[in-house]
Amino acid sequence: MKIRATTLLLTLFYCITCLGATAAPADTSQVMLASPDLLPPPPARRVFHFGEQHLAPIPPGDTDNLMSEMTELEEDQDNLASIQAARAKIGQAISLGHFLQRLDSLAWLEFPVVLADTISNVPIAIVFDDLRLYPDYAQLAVFIRMELPQRKIGAAAGSSAGNTAGGTSDYVELFFGTPNLRFSHDGGIIGDALVGLYSDTPIGLDNPSKFGLILRSWHQYGSGGHTQDLGTYVRIDCDGFVELGLEADVLFSRDWIVPVNAAAVPNTNPNQRVTGHIQTVVDDWQNILVEISLPDFAPTSFPDIAFNLSTAVFDFSDFRNSPNVVFPPGYAAQNLLPANPTLWRGVYIKNLAVTLPQQIRRKGCQTTPTDGGSTGMLLLDDQKMYAYGTDIELAATATRGLAPPGLLAQPLPRNFTPPPALPVTETAVEACRTTVGVEDLFIDGHGVSGFFYAENVLHLGDGSMSGWRYSISDLALELVASDVVGFGFGGEIGIPIARADENFGYGAFVNIPDRTFNFTVITGRDYHFPVFKMADVTIEEGSFLHVTAAPAQFRPVAVLYGFAAIKARLHSTADDSQLPPDSLSVQGPRIRFQGLRLATSGDKLSLLPGGYLRFEGEVKILGYNIPLADPTLTQVPGGGLKLSVDISLNLLNQADNGFAAQTYVDVLGALETNQGIDQWRSDGLVIGSILVDIKLPALEIYGYAHVFEGNPAYGKGFQGSLQVKVGEYVPPQDPAFTLELNALFGQANFKYWYVDGFVEWNTATAGLVVGPIEINGFGGGAYYHMKMASVNLAGGGDGTLGTMASGVRYVPYEPTSLGLKATVAFKSPGADFLDGVATLELRFAGVALQEFMFYGKVEIVPPNGIGGGDAVAKFSDGLRDRISDLPLAEEASRTKDEGEIDDPYDRILATLFLRMNFELGFEFQGTCRAYISAAQGVIVGQGGIDFLVSTPQNRWHLYVGGYTNGMIVAGDGLPLPPISVSLNLGEGITAGADAYFLTGNDIPGPPPLHPLAAAYFGISQQPPGNRNQLASHAAMGTGFAFGAAVYARIDVRIRDEGDYDRNCLRADVGAGFDVSLLKYATSTYCSLSGTSPHGHKGWRATGRIWAYINGRARYRGFGKNLSMGVLIDADLPQPTFLRIAVVFHLVIDWDIKIKIGDECGIPYN
Repeated sequence: MKIRATTLLLTLFYCITCLGATAAPADTSQVMLASPDLLPPPPARRVFHFGEQHLAPIPPGDTDNLMSEMTELEEDQDNLASIQAARAKIGQAISLGHFLQRLDSLAWLEFPVVLADTISNVPIAIVFDDLRLYPDYAQLAVFIRMELPQRKIGAAAGSSAGNTAGGTSDYVELFFGTPNLRFSHDGGIIGDALVGLYSDTPIGLDNPSKFGLILRSWHQYGSGGHTQDLGTYVRIDCDGFVELGLEADVLFSRDWIVPVNAAAVPNTNPNQRVTGHIQTVVDDWQNILVEISLPDFAPTSFPDIAFNLSTAVFDFSDFRNSPNVVFPPGYAAQNLLPANPTLWRGVYIKNLAVTLPQQIRRKGCQTTPTDGGSTGMLLLDDQKMYAYGTDIELAATATRGLAPPGLLAQPLPRNFTPPPALPVTETAVEACRTTVGVEDLFIDGHGVSGFFYAENVLHLGDGSMSGWRYSISDLALELVASDVVGFGFGGEIGIPIARADENFGYGAFVNIPDRTFNFTVITGRDYHFPVFKMADVTIEEGSFLHVTAAPAQFRPVAVLYGFAAIKARLHSTADDSQLPPDSLSVQGPRIRFQGLRLATSGDKLSLLPGGYLRFEGEVKILGYNIPLADPTLTQVPGGGLKLSVDISLNLLNQADNGFAAQTYVDVLGALETNQGIDQWRSDGLVIGSILVDIKLPALEIYGYAHVFEGNPAYGKGFQGSLQVKVGEYVPPQDPAFTLELNALFGQANFKYWYVDGFVEWNTATAGLVVGPIEINGFGGGAYYHMKMASVNLAGGGDGTLGTMASGVRYVPYEPTSLGLKATVAFKSPGADFLDGVATLELRFAGVALQEFMFYGKVEIVPPNGIGGGDAVAKFSDGLRDRISDLPLAEEASRTKDEGEIDDPYDRILATLFLRMNFELGFEFQGTCRAYISAAQGVIVGQGGIDFLVSTPQNRWHLYVGGYTNGMIVAGDGLPLPPISVSLNLGEGITAGADAYFLTGNDIPGPPPLHPLAAAYFGISQQPPGNRNQLASHAAMGTGFAFGAAVYARIDVRIRDEGDYDRNCLRADVGAGFDVSLLKYATSTYCSLSGTSPHGHKGWRATGRIWAYINGRARYRGFGKNLSMGVLIDADLPQPTFLRIAVVFHLVIDWDIKIKIGDECGIPYN
C-alpha cells in the first residue's frame, strides 16, 4: 500500500496558511489535559492571555508589539525535548541518506529511512524509525517535518539560529509524529493512526508584531473512555484519510484593533486584545464544516466604527448541518432545499454588523424615553400588529442589532419574539449609534438570501417627507435566492402641528408586486398642538396617515380625529400648556376635532368636508364662563391660518331695546419652513375688542373694551371707551345729555395710564351763551407717563391702540409725571352755522411745565343732514362708527377717514394745532388744516400750513402745502399734502390744481416730479427720502421750494347710441412746474451719483416745467388719437443734470428722451 501522508499534510499546510483572514472568540472554559500513552507527553501548553479573563502584560511604549511573546514561544518550542528529538532523528536520517520513494514493505530496510518530497516549495520529510515486530503487527515511530515558506519571527527580527541538518531553521517548522504507527503483516495500517502536532507553533505572517497566528498542538480533553482529540492532527487508517483536526488562535495587536463592549465603546484597558479562535474537524472532503467567530472590535486608528461577526459557518458537508444554521422560510416555500437538507452547501453568517461613529446618531435620542415609551424599534408580533419593542440589557452576551422583521411583506413574515424589557445597564451610546448589518445571510448556488437591516438610518429632522420631519430608526430588506421578498422601515414622523418633541411612530412596508408603500401610524400618548393652544391631545381611532410615493419623494396626508384641552394666554406665541390656570386667558376642558386634515400641498391645514371643531363643556375667557359658538378654521393671507370663535350675546327685542355684547377670540397660526421642514407655530392669541350696546327707553350705552399684551410700544394693558346718551330723541335731534369716557391703563417697562371724560347737552335743554357763541359741553382728562404722539382732528379716532375718539394718539413716555387737559364744545346760538370743540393741554415733568398744547376743530355751515349741537358727534364722528372701525387696520381706517372728509356736503372744516415745548429749550410749532366741500360736492379742496421754530433742534420752517409724495410731515404727525382744489363739473368733466410753498432750513430735498407727469412721460419716481432705506439719512436743505400744477380730464359720450368706447371723447391735460434753491451741508452726498461735496458751496438749484395733452376721439368706431408733451428738468451744479423728454403721437410717433450729465438724486447724510 502507499501511505499518502505527504498529500494529507500538504492539505493541512494549505488550511494553515489561510487562517489569517478569519477569527473567532477564544474558548475561556477550563480545559483538562491528559498525556496519552501513544505520544511522548506534550509539553505544558503556554497560556497566551488574549482573552478578557487572563490579562497578559503589554510591553510599555507607544505600540503594542507581539514580537516578544511570539519569539518567546518560538524559543520555548525549539527547547522542547520532543521537538529536539524529532529534529535530531530527522537530521540523522537525512545524513545517513536512507531515502525512499515509497514504502511498500518493511523488509530489507535499514532504519531510520526518509520519505522526502517538495510540494509547492514546501519541503516535507517523513522519517520512519524504531521498528518493533510483534506476532500480529509491526510498529513504527513516525516523525514528520514541514518547513513553511514563512520565516520565523525571531529570524525576521535578526536572531537566526542557523539552518543545519540538526539545528534550528530560520523558517517555521511544523513537527508531527506518533510513536505507534501499526502495520499488519499484509501491509495495511491497523486501526486509526493519529499523527499530531507536537507543540504550539507561532506562524510568522507579513507583520508578526501586529498579528499573530498560533497553531495549537494536539492534545486530548477528558479521561478514560470519554476523550476528545483537540488541536491540530491528521488521523488515517488502512483506507487512507479519516479526519483532519485543526485548531488555531489569532491575536491582534491593539495598534490595529481594540476590543469594544456591547455598547460599541472601545475598551481602554491596555492589557486586553482582540483574539479569535478557529476550530474544525474534517472527516471527509465532502464533509467540511467550519465555524468562525470574533468578539466585537474597532480599528485603533478609527475606533468610532465597531464590527461584530457572530457565527460564520462554511458548510461544505453532505452529511450534516450546523445547528446554528436557520434556513429562510422562503427556502421551503419555494422548494429551494434539497430533499435531504444535509446536502445543502454554502456560507451562512448568523449576524454581521457594523456600528458607525457616534456622530452619526439619532438626534436627541436617549436610552430610556422620558415618557416611558419605546425607543422606536418596530416589530411585528404574532397577531401581525405593529408595536414598539423595548430596550434589552446591554450585557456582553446580549443580542445586539435587533432588526425589524415585522416590516416584511406578506406572505413571508419573519416571526420574532421581542426580548423581555430588562433594565438598561449601559449608556445611551448604543441606542444612538447607527448600525448596518445582515442576519441569517446565505450564499449558495441559488444566490444571496438574508435579512439586511440598518438601525438609526435617518435622524429625526434630517428626513423630509415633502416638508414633514421623519426618521428611519430601522430599515430592513429581505432577499430569498437573490429576489427581494420584503422591504420596510420604521421610525417616527412629526406632523407639523404637534410639538417638535412629540412625534408619531410609524411602520411602513412595500407591497413588492406593485411596489406600493403601506404605512401604519402608531400613537398612544398625549400630544400638544401649540398652534391651536391645544394641550393633552388624544388621537382617536379612525385617524390615519396616507402616504403617496412620488418618483422622488413621499407626499403624506394625515387626517386626525380626537379631542384636546384648550389652554391659552393672551398674545402668547409659546406653548401655554404648562401654565397655572390663574395665568390663562382662555381655558376649556375639551374641544373635539373631526376630520382635521394636514397636507404638504394646497391647504396645508384644513378640515375635511363634514369635518368640524366643537367645544364640549364651558369655556372660560378671562376667568368667566362664556357660551361660545363652534370654532371656524380659515386661511389667512401669507399662508397662515386663524382659528376663530365668535362670542355674541344678543338680548335685543323687536323694538331694539335690550342688551347686546360681541367680541371674538382668534388663535393665529403661522407656517415656518426651516431647512425644508414645515412646522406650524402659534402666532398669538387675540381677544377682540368687547363691544357693548345697551338700549333702554331714554338711555343708550355704547362702548368697547380692548385687552392687549406683548405690544412693542404699549406692553400689556387695557383700553376702553364708553358713550352714554340720556333722554328720548329722534334723529337728527340730539339727546338731552351725551357722556363720553375714555381710559387706557398699561405697563411697558413702567406703568402708565390715561383717562378723560366729556359731557354734552342739548341746547334746547340747557345752554351757556358767551358772547357770539354758546357753550354746550365740556370735559377734561389726565394722564401719567404718557405724551401726545400725533393728532388727527379731522378724521378722529381710527380704533388703533392709544388713539382716543378725538383723534389724538398717546404713547408711553416715562418722563411725564402728569398731563392735564380741558375741553369745551361750542356752537353758534340758534342757527346751525358754527359747531366746534377746543382743548387746552398741559404736560409736566415733576413740577415743571414741559409742554403746552392748544388744539381744536370747527365746522362752518354744517351739513343739513346733521342736527345742530351734537359736538360730540362731530368730535368723534360717532362712537358707534368708531367701534365698527376697530377691526380695521390703521391704514384702512385712515383711508376711510379721509374719504369721509371729502364727502360732497356743503361745509368747511378747519383744524388747528399749536404746541409749545420747553423740555430742552423753546420750541413753537403749529399746524392748521382746512377742508372745503361746496356746491353739493362740485368744489372740493384741502390745504394746510405748518410752521416750526425750535432752538433745541436749530430748525425753522414755514410750509404752505407739501410735496405730492408725502415726504413733508407736519407737526401734528400727519403728512402734509399740497394745497389743492378740484372741480367736478359732472358728465365726466373734472379739473383741479395744486400748489405748495416751502421755506426753512429743514426742507427734505428737492421737489419730486408730479405723479401725473411721471406717469405720462414714463419716468419712475425714486422712493421718498424719508420712506425708504434713506429715511433716517435724508439731508435737510436751507432755502425755498415751490411749485404748482393744473390738470383736467374729459370723458364724455358724443353719440347717444352705440358702444361707449366707440362713441366717446377722452382727453387728459396737465401742466406744472417746480423750483427749488437749497443749501446742504458739505458732508452730504448725492444718492444716485455719490458725488460729495456737491453743488456750489452746498447750494443746488432744481427746476422743471412740463405740459401734456393726451386725447382720443371716437365716432362710430372711427377717430384719431393725439398725444403731445414736453418735459424739461434740470438739477445743478456738480453734478449738472439736464433731462428733456418730447412726446408727439399723431401721424408719426416721436418719443425723444435726452439726458445730459449725472443725476444727483436726493442728497443724504
